Amino acid sequence: MRDRLPDFDYYSPGTIEDVVKLLSRLDDAVILQGGTDLLVAMKQKDIHPQHVVSLKRLRGLLGQVYERDGTVHIGASVTLGELQRSAILKKELVVLHEAVQEIASYQIRNVATVGGNLCNASPCADSAPPLLVLGAVLRIQGSDGERELPIEKFFTGPGKTTLRKGEFLKEIEVPTMKPNCGAAFIKLGRRLHEDISVASAACMIQVEDEVVKEIRIALGSVAPIPMRAYKAEDVMRGNPISEESLMNTCQVAMTECSPISDVRARAKYRTAMVGVLTSAAIKKAAARASETTT
Repeated sequence: MRDRLPDFDYYSPGTIEDVVKLLSRLDDAVILQGGTDLLVAMKQKDIHPQHVVSLKRLRGLLGQVYERDGTVHIGASVTLGELQRSAILKKELVVLHEAVQEIASYQIRNVATVGGNLCNASPCADSAPPLLVLGAVLRIQGSDGERELPIEKFFTGPGKTTLRKGEFLKEIEVPTMKPNCGAAFIKLGRRLHEDISVASAACMIQVEDEVVKEIRIALGSVAPIPMRAYKAEDVMRGNPISEESLMNTCQVAMTECSPISDVRARAKYRTAMVGVLTSAAIKKAAARASETTT
């Protein structure tokens, strides 16, 4: 039956060291955080892990959100609901906060974790585009200790990441916004709320003397991985925000994406929406940047 979990060995280690040892020793082991994606995939027989290693006993270590020295630290086991309610996110990382609010339902957000959302490596993971434009760094724990990885180097394909055997995502570090900066996230779904993205765009922009000093654009659901639109960024960087620069930037962003057709939308429609969403995200981010200077 597709609605029944297959048999597996369950482990609930109490220390980070024990997690690493288990992941290094066991073949075919998967991490259980919230389980909202993993358990569904197991019930539907999409994956058949023999070993499931739960991080629930490490909530005290991996379930914290705090700000220190201009960096927001987010434990991998923080739930999306906790992020939505976080005063730190509302103040320092508005773009991530507004993206989290649009992920799934209230009930799922109270179980699903930000680490799970990223490690599931879905092209439509709504937490990824905001973290990409914010310049997030991932702290990854393994048998050789910790290593840091820029988030843009984390995803390698649908459901695939650069995590090595024995490693797991421990924490996400996100720099707070600089002066004259603004950021925004725009999502298109088939329903107004609680839906998987048909396409999404995030933008971080820094404007000085009406010229774009720095810009990052990230897109979701329009490529095998959540992606940075580097060529589109180059078009806008160093120029004032005008109808011409916006149009040129959005046209280039449309050429950088490589969407597929599926039950939610056709590839051609997704490509067209990249232009619309990118323009809207840039305008909203620029408006927020102007608010920081007044």
